[in-house]
Amino acid sequence: MSDNEDDQPKVVEVPEEPGKRFFISHMNSYTGRVLLEELKNADKVKEEYAAHSFQGTIQEGTSSWYTLKSNELPEGVEKIVKMQRTREFRESILDSDVIIYDLMTNDFEEVDYVIKTLKTSKLTSEKTLIIMSSVMTWVNTPPKLQIEGEEPEAAEGEEGAEPEEEEEEEPEEGEEVPEEAEGDEDKPKPPKVLFFKETDSHLRVPHERFILHKNLETLALSAPKT
Repeated sequence: MSDNEDDQPKVVEVPEEPGKRFFISHMNSYTGRVLLEELKNADKVKEEYAAHSFQGTIQEGTSSWYTLKSNELPEGVEKIVKMQRTREFRESILDSDVIIYDLMTNDFEEVDYVIKTLKTSKLTSEKTLIIMSSVMTWVNTPPKLQIEGEEPEAAEGEEGAEPEEEEEEEPEEGEEVPEEAEGDEDKPKPPKVLFFKETDSHLRVPHERFILHKNLETLALSAPKT
């Protein structure tokens, strides 16, 4: 064996991870179809076991890309289940690795049942629950203001944040400098508006039509704790 062959790096093939089992609500809706197309990976993996599989529900009264009677399911879709409090529906949820629900197209009762099923079941593997909600659950939240005397909050990933010093602009040549009105120095400065963080989710105040959406968000956020 030559020295050149010894110097060549050895190629180590890393085995592919097994594909995920996805549960997508309303697979025939616009969002469901986009998710299905984006998550498909059968054409990107070498081994058959690494391809993702899909199951879920359909939105009644919406045009579909398959016929239930002939069971012509799209590629990668194993089965369509109906939302009923049955063993089949419950097992479909618990057999999935990733469960995705869109609050804008689903009933409160269904999403509430799914989250509580995950919370109360003895899970043997890790589950990922994805809830797609609306910014309207924050729309009536009062602005978050910096309290006078408090240090500014540090940005995520930083130990501390120093207040930014405002640079005074020098007047251009020939421009008159207005004299400060008496008493301006004593005027209180308006409080600084701060950005919301992940930890501020308890502060959100929803639009009255989105109270149930907020309740489902809160229920979903509590699921990992149990």
